[in-house]
Amino acid sequence: VIEMVLATDMRQHFSQYSLFNSKLSINLDDGSGSRRASADGAAPSGSSLDDENKSLVLQVALKCADLGHLACLHSVHRRWVQVLEEEFFRQGDREAAAGLPVSALMDRSKAGVSKSQTGFFNIVALPLFRSFVKAFPSLRPLLEEVRGNYAIWRAEEE
Repeated sequence: VIEMVLATDMRQHFSQYSLFNSKLSINLDDGSGSRRASADGAAPSGSSLDDENKSLVLQVALKCADLGHLACLHSVHRRWVQVLEEEFFRQGDREAAAGLPVSALMDRSKAGVSKSQTGFFNIVALPLFRSFVKAFPSLRPLLEEVRGNYAIWRAEEE
C-alpha cells in the first residue's frame, strides 16, 4: 500500500510512466501496441500479469485516480485546480516567511498552476491517460473527458 501511495509522487512520474509503457509494451508512436491482448483485443487480464506488473498497473491506476479531477466536469475540474493553486500559494507563503526561495508555481506574485494547465496536460496528463487507455481500452471515456478539459484550457489560452 505504501508503494502505491508513493507512486503518486510527481517526482517519480516520468520513470514510472516509461516503465509502465515498456513493461506493457505500449507503443505510443503508431498506436499499435502489443499488450499481451487476446485475439478480441481485450486488455491484459490479471492472470496474464506477474506480481511486479500487477503492482505497476495498480500504481499507474492510482496515479490516474489522483489526477481524476482532470476527467471530471469542467466546473468540478476547475474548482480542483483553484484549490490546488491556493495550496501551492500557501506553501510559497511559508517558504517566503522562512526566508527560503519560493518554489516554482508557488509564488503568488507570478502565474500559478491555473496558468500552466495546457503544459501539464501536454507533458503529464494526456500521455499518462493515453498509455493507460492503450493498456485498458474500456477506459476510453476517461481519456475523452480529459481531452475535453484540455480543449477548454487551450481555448481559454487563445
